[in-house]
Amino acid sequence: MKHTYIIFCLSLLLLSLAGCKQDELQSLRQSDTRLTSVKATTSAAVKSRTQLSGNSVIWEQSDAIGIFSNTTAEAVRYSLTKIEGDEARFESETGVSGEEFYAFYPYSAQSAVDGTTISYHLANGQDYREGSFDTGDCPMVAKSMNSDFRFLQTCGIIRLRLSGTMAVSSIRLQGNNGEALAGDGTIDIASDTPVFTIDGSGDKLTAIQLRASAHVQLSESGVTEFYFVVAPQTFTQGITVDITGMVNGTEQTIHKQTQKSITVTRSVISSFAAVDTDAELEPEGPTDRDVLIALYDATDGDNWTNNTNWCSDKPLSEWYGVYVNEIRDENEVIYLSLSNNNLVGSLPEEIGYLVNLQGLDLDDNRLIGEIPASIGKMQQLGSLYMSGNQLTGEIPSEICDLPNLEVFKLYDNQLSGEIPSEFSNLSKLRYCYLYNNQLIGSIPPELGKLSDLRTLDLQNNQLAGEIPSELGNLSNLEDLSLSNNQLTGSIPESLGNLSNLEYCYLYGNQLTGNIPESFGNLSNLEYCYLFNNQLTGTVPETLANLTKLSVMDFSGNMLGGDLPEAVTATDWWQANGYICIEQNEPGGFTFETLNLYVPDFTATDNRGNTIRTIDIVSSHKVTLYYIWATWCGYSKAFHPVMSDLYQRYKNYSLEIIGICDDGMDNPADANNYIESNDMEWPTLMENPEGGIPYSGFPTVIAFDETGKMIFHSSFTPRDELPEFLKGILGEGEAPYESTDYSADGKVHTLQTATEGNGINVVLMGDGFSDRQIADGTYEDLMRQGMESFFMFEPFVSFRNYFNLYYVDVVSKNEGLMEGHETALSCYLGEGTHIGGDNDKCMTYAARCDNFTSEEMNEMLIIVLVNSTEYHGTAHISGSSAYLGDYGRGSAVTYSTLETPQKVQIGIVIHEAAGHGFAKLADEYVYDTPEYARIPDTEITRVSGWQKDFGWYTNIDFTNNPSTVLWNKFISDNRYQNENIGVFEGGYYYRTGVWRPTEESVMRTNYNYPYDFNAPSRAAIYNRIHKLAYGESWTFDYEEFVNWDLSKSLTASRTVVVPVSTQIEATAPPVTYNRRWENGRFVYE
Repeated sequence: MKHTYIIFCLSLLLLSLAGCKQDELQSLRQSDTRLTSVKATTSAAVKSRTQLSGNSVIWEQSDAIGIFSNTTAEAVRYSLTKIEGDEARFESETGVSGEEFYAFYPYSAQSAVDGTTISYHLANGQDYREGSFDTGDCPMVAKSMNSDFRFLQTCGIIRLRLSGTMAVSSIRLQGNNGEALAGDGTIDIASDTPVFTIDGSGDKLTAIQLRASAHVQLSESGVTEFYFVVAPQTFTQGITVDITGMVNGTEQTIHKQTQKSITVTRSVISSFAAVDTDAELEPEGPTDRDVLIALYDATDGDNWTNNTNWCSDKPLSEWYGVYVNEIRDENEVIYLSLSNNNLVGSLPEEIGYLVNLQGLDLDDNRLIGEIPASIGKMQQLGSLYMSGNQLTGEIPSEICDLPNLEVFKLYDNQLSGEIPSEFSNLSKLRYCYLYNNQLIGSIPPELGKLSDLRTLDLQNNQLAGEIPSELGNLSNLEDLSLSNNQLTGSIPESLGNLSNLEYCYLYGNQLTGNIPESFGNLSNLEYCYLFNNQLTGTVPETLANLTKLSVMDFSGNMLGGDLPEAVTATDWWQANGYICIEQNEPGGFTFETLNLYVPDFTATDNRGNTIRTIDIVSSHKVTLYYIWATWCGYSKAFHPVMSDLYQRYKNYSLEIIGICDDGMDNPADANNYIESNDMEWPTLMENPEGGIPYSGFPTVIAFDETGKMIFHSSFTPRDELPEFLKGILGEGEAPYESTDYSADGKVHTLQTATEGNGINVVLMGDGFSDRQIADGTYEDLMRQGMESFFMFEPFVSFRNYFNLYYVDVVSKNEGLMEGHETALSCYLGEGTHIGGDNDKCMTYAARCDNFTSEEMNEMLIIVLVNSTEYHGTAHISGSSAYLGDYGRGSAVTYSTLETPQKVQIGIVIHEAAGHGFAKLADEYVYDTPEYARIPDTEITRVSGWQKDFGWYTNIDFTNNPSTVLWNKFISDNRYQNENIGVFEGGYYYRTGVWRPTEESVMRTNYNYPYDFNAPSRAAIYNRIHKLAYGESWTFDYEEFVNWDLSKSLTASRTVVVPVSTQIEATAPPVTYNRRWENGRFVYE
C-alpha cells in the first residue's frame, strides 16, 4: 500500500494593505466638503485585498466601500466604477459631507457607526480562493480629509502551505487555549494603526473553517497555499489545524498542532517548516525577503526617503540599502544600511530572523519603542548602529549573546534601565556608544573583561555609584567617556594603567577625592576633562609627565593649595591654566603659584587696527584684559568703572585690551556700548584663536610688563581693582569734580496739564556733574525718563492730565563709585535695591511750584541714577491723613541707566509708573525657602494697605474667581483674549497669593515685553481721574471698559514676547507710614 502524506508549512502573515507599513494617513484639510467620488489606493507591497499574486493585487468590479464623516452618524455605500492599475474609483449619488472622512471595506449595511468606530462581523466560515483569501473576509479602513483614501488592513493572515497526495475539502483552525478567532468586533478608523478587535459582548468564534467548493488536489512536488483571516492576537498555547480531504478515494482528517506561543499582528510573520504526517509542527524563521517586508511595513516604508525597489519582484540586492551574499546565496542579506532614511515606527520582532546579517545601520531615523530581543539571534552581527532615534525601554540582555559584535552604537535615544552585566560576553567588542540616553544603575564591573575595547562612551545618562576599578584592566582603551552622570566616589588609581588612553571625560559627576597620582602614567593622554565634580586636594606633580596633553580642564572642583612648579611649566598648563584655576569654595589655588602668562596672539580690533598682545603688554606697566558681553547686565554696570580707571591711568602706563564675547553677533550693540562708555582702548569683537579662556562676564585680568598675570577677578573681587592699580600706578589723574553749582536746583517744565487739576511728576538725577548738565546729557536723560513713564496705557491717553518737571541736581562726582560724592546720597544696596535721601528729593521737588500739602503727599518723584548697574526701587509713603481707594501717597523711585546716555525704560515703567504712581504690587516671586508661602502677618499688612490707601489691588489672597478683587474682568467675556484669571504667585511669594495674568510689566520688566494687565490699567485709570477731578469723581466699570476696549489692545496682550536676557527682578518697594509736612517727613 502506498504511503500517503501531506507536507505542509504554516505561516502567520500580517498583510498591511497600505503597503509594508503602518501608515499615518494625512491630507490637506477641506472645510465643509461633499464627496461623491473618491479614489482608493494601497501601497507598494500589497496593492489591495481581493487577490494575491506575488506582490500584486487588483480590485474587483463588485467591490463597494462605506464612507461616513465627522458630521454624520451613518455610512453611505460607494460602488466601484473604474479600475486603473492599483487605483480604484468609487462613487455615490448622495455622497457624504464633512471635514474628516472615514471609509471601510467591504461595505455592509449592518456595520454600525459610533464616532470614528465601526462594528464588523468577521465570519468563521471562509471560502478557499486560489493564491489568496475570500474577497469579503478581510476588512480594511482608511481616513482622509479629501477624496483620496489609502486603505489599511485590520486583521492578520495565517497562511498554511501544503504538499502531498490529498485532495483537500476543508481545513479547521483553532487556538489551543480557546481564543476567539472571529466574531463580532470593532475597528477605530481614526487610529494610525487600526486593528479589528473582538467585542467582549458579541459573538466569539473559537474556530475558523476554510471550505473549498471543489476538492483542492495537492502536489507532491509543489506547494498549495491556504489563507485564514483572523483577529490579531497571541495564541499563548499554540494552534491546531485539522485537514480533511480524500486520499485514494477515502476521506481522512489529519490533526496537526504546535504548542508554542504564536503572535499574529499587523506586521509579524511566523513560519512552520515542512514536515510529514508523523511529526509535530515546528516553526521556522521567515525568509529574509519576508523580514525586510515586515521592516518596511512597521516603519512607514512608503514614506522613506529612499525605498527604491522595496517590496518589488526585483532581486534583494537591488533594494535600496540591502547587501546580499553574492557568492553563496543572493537571497541571504548580510548588510542593511538605512541610516537617515526617515524610518518611522517600531522595529518588528522578526528582524532577528536576519541570522546572516553582519551589519545593521539604522542611525538617525525616527524609530520608537523597544529594541526587539530577537536581535540576539543575529549570531553573525559585527556592527549594530541604532543611534539618533527615539528608542525606549531597556537594552535587551539577548544582545549580549552576539559573539561577533565589534561596534555597538545606541547613543541619542531614550533607553532606560541598567547596562546588562552580560556585556562581558561580548568578547570582540571594540566600540561601545551608549551616551545621551536615560540609563540608570551602576557601571558593571564586568566591563573590565572586554580586553579588545577601544571606546566606552556612557556620558549623559543617569548612572550612579562608583567607577569600577576593573576598568583599569582595559589595556586597549583609547576613549573613556563617563561625563554628565551621577557617579560618586573617587577616581580609581587603576585608571592610570590605561597606557593607550587618549580621551578621558569624567566631568559633570559627583566624584570626590584627589586626582590620582597614577594619571601621570597616561603617556598617550591628549584630552582630559575632570571639571564640575567635587575633587579636593592638590594637583599631583606627576601630571607634568603628560607630554602629549593638549587639553586639561579640572575647573569647577574644590582643588587648592600650591600648584607644582613642574606642572605650571608645561605647555598644556599655559594653554589650559586659565580655565583650571576656576575652583569652587572652599578650594582655591595659591595665586602666587599660578605662573600664568599672557598668550601671544595678533588680532584686529573694532577700529580695524592690528594689535599684538605681547607688544602691548611689554610696553606698559599694567595691561588689563577686559572680557564682557553685550547681554550681560554686570558687564554694563562695570563699563563706567573701567572707563574711569582708563582716564585716570592711561598716561601712567596702563593699557586695556577689551574682548566683547558676542561682538561679532551683535556689532551694533557692541559699538554702542564702546562709544557710550568712552572705551578708547582696543576692543576685539570676539575672543580670538589663542585668546584667554574665561568662564563668566565681566572678567578682568591684569599683566605686568613681563606678561605675567598679577590680578584675576576670579581670585580678587572686581571692586578691588581700583585699589590694586593704585598700589602699582599711584593716584593717577584725579577724577573729574564739579566746580560750578549755579545750575543746582533750577526747575524746568517739560509739559503742563491741559485737563483736570494737573497731576504732578518731578524728575531729577543723582551722580551728574556740572559739565553733564551743561552739555545736555542730563536734560536728554530727563526727557527719556518722561517718555518712558508715558510708554503704556492708560498713561498714553491721559498724558495731558500731567504736569511734568525736572530739576537740575549737581553732584560733586560723576557716577556712583566708591569714594564719589553725590547730591542725593544715592547708594546701590544688596541685590537690585537702590535708595537715596528721600527728604532731599522732596525738597528739590518742592521748588517746582507752590505745591499744597496734599499735592506733596501725592507727589511722584523719578530719580535717574548715574550708574549702569541694574537696580530699581520705589520708596512709597502713606499716611492716615490721606486715605482713599486710588493708590494714595507719595513716592520716590530710583532707577539706574542702561548706558550713560540711555535710561532703563523697563525699570522706569515698573518702578515709577507701576509702583510709584499706581501703587501696584510686584507680580513676580522669589525662588527661596523664605518666600514659599505668604505669612498671615503679611496678608494682614497688605490687606490694610488695600483698604486704607487702595494699594496693591493687582494681587489678592483668595483664588475664588467670584470674589477675587478683579472678578468682574474674569466674568467679562470681552476680556477673554487677555486670559484674565487667578494665577498663583505674586508679591514675592510662591503660594497663598494670586495675580490676574500669567505675565505683565509688574512681573517681567526687563526689555518691557508686557504691558499692564486690565486690573492694573483700571487702578491707573482710577488714580488719574481721582487726582485730576477730585474726590467727587467716581469710578464706573462700564465706562472704563468702553475706554479700555477702544484702545484695541486686549487682543495682543496675551502674546508672549521672549525676554532676551535673564535679569534679576528689581527690588521690592520700601514702604513708610509717614506724611510730608512743613518741609520734612513726619512719621506716624
